[in-house]
Amino acid sequence: MWASASATPVATLVKDPMIACAPILCTRWIAYTDTVLHACIQTLEA
Repeated sequence: MWASASATPVATLVKDPMIACAPILCTRWIAYTDTVLHACIQTLEA
């Protein structure tokens, strides 16, 4: 098992990148979804 002294920095390292990356991932996901929806709409209209 992890010692509490080493678990705290690990937990911080795990949390911080997620906090930093979440907005980027959300933006990319929205852009990807928008692209897919646009492609589907074009296919349906064709």
